[in-house]
Amino acid sequence: MKENKGFTMIELMVVIAIIAVLTALAIPAYMKFAAKTRRSEVKYNLEGIYKAEVSWYAEHAAFDNSFEVIRWNPEGMCAYSYSVGMEVLGKNPPDNRPVGAPGASSTGFAAYGWGNLDDDPAVDVWHIDEQNNLVNDVDDLKS
Repeated sequence: MKENKGFTMIELMVVIAIIAVLTALAIPAYMKFAAKTRRSEVKYNLEGIYKAEVSWYAEHAAFDNSFEVIRWNPEGMCAYSYSVGMEVLGKNPPDNRPVGAPGASSTGFAAYGWGNLDDDPAVDVWHIDEQNNLVNDVDDLKS
């Protein structure tokens, strides 16, 4: 009698089902991880704006609401938009603007960064001020 070698169709279907379940569990976890890594961009760039504003203040005794004046430009391809006044740099800004009011005066400033991390209606919004307070105003990942 000849022995059959190989897998049956049922065994192959069970393996495919297991792979499908593992993939269904892994993809959402990966997407959340990728969104969290994109979030590091806004923290890095807002720290850069803070340093540029403090440097400008040291020379001119006032903060400024122009990125060109304080000589700051976002690095690389941006997932966020940035504003410290009327100017907006970075990714094309979404329709919903920041929660607060970006701007600068002789006594302080507020710089905002916002972007959509996961293609839902919610927008991730961060701001930093003259005291280096970095705040997540709207958390896109928890919405």
